[in-house]
Amino acid sequence: MKKLNLSVFTLLILFVAFGLSSCAKQKYCAQCYENISGYYASDFCGESDEVDDYIQELTSSGADVGQAWSCSKVKE
Repeated sequence: MKKLNLSVFTLLILFVAFGLSSCAKQKYCAQCYENISGYYASDFCGESDEVDDYIQELTSSGADVGQAWSCSKVKE
């Protein structure tokens, strides 16, 4: 009976561990190109919201100084 309980407990731990690892947050990267100068910015990678904020800030602040950024968001 002890072996059965230990086996069930071990399987439960493994199931939970593998199940939680599949819940990991997705990572994304922003790939940006400045249209006027032809400059490619280094990729910025992070969680989805962080990448969205980066793209918004880059395009907004860039526009203030005469830049025209084109960005795409891709899964890492």
